[in-house]
Amino acid sequence: MVVFGAIHGNEVCGPKAIGSIIKKFNTQKLILLKGRVIFVPISNPLAFSKNKRYIHEDLNRVFTKNRQPKTYEQKLANVLCDLINRSDVLLDLHSSGAKGPPALFLDFLTKANMNLAKSTGINLAIVGWPKLYKNDKRLISEDTTNYAHSKNKDCILVECGQHKDPNAPNVAAKVISRILQYYGMISKKPIFAKSKKLEMIEMTDLFIKENENDSFSRQWKHLEIIKRGDVIGKRQSGKLIIAKDNCVMILPKYNPLVGKEWFYLGVQKR
Repeated sequence: MVVFGAIHGNEVCGPKAIGSIIKKFNTQKLILLKGRVIFVPISNPLAFSKNKRYIHEDLNRVFTKNRQPKTYEQKLANVLCDLINRSDVLLDLHSSGAKGPPALFLDFLTKANMNLAKSTGINLAIVGWPKLYKNDKRLISEDTTNYAHSKNKDCILVECGQHKDPNAPNVAAKVISRILQYYGMISKKPIFAKSKKLEMIEMTDLFIKENENDSFSRQWKHLEIIKRGDVIGKRQSGKLIIAKDNCVMILPKYNPLVGKEWFYLGVQKR
């Protein structure tokens, strides 16, 4: 199993959680019963040292093997891809700029990934990322779970809360422990309850920041419910962005770069 923290350098819950789990192994509060765990607390060290999302380009959009890597993140991707190649399971820990509850990104709905998702105890899953980027080719998304799935690995990405949420590292640490227990790699006591049912939100729309003066109507939260007819934001031209139907706000970014993702919309699956 390989566990990534700080794929984005300004997301600290992963490093804190991984550090606490490593400490428990070092003090034998946790004992590895079988297998191997590769912890990467800080996957993007230079960005982490500068408290920036990335240096040259988003590591979780260029996460694939490059024969001739040109950017810092492409070089990192080559190293991190090799760690996935040597593993059976990937857990990728993230946090979000907007406030919101913990949630899973369940990009590939295999039976193994569904069971892995349920083991985390988190009952909210976002699906449809690969399909959205396949249909909307304005931006490229080569991410960690896409690479892991291409190599037939169990894989999941967890959004543990807002960047500065003091509980986000606790969420991340519990997820690590639950997954280790699920695979029988540590003691099954105490036994964590599995999620009985995953509530799913399917991604439907990607909105790109087209101009620095594009703006939200208010500071939306991650996974906030939006009602049909609500004004979500406004383009620099003055054109309003209005919800055509009831939907869910996903990962709103308050200060994105022009030409990059601004926010996503999704719908609750029944």
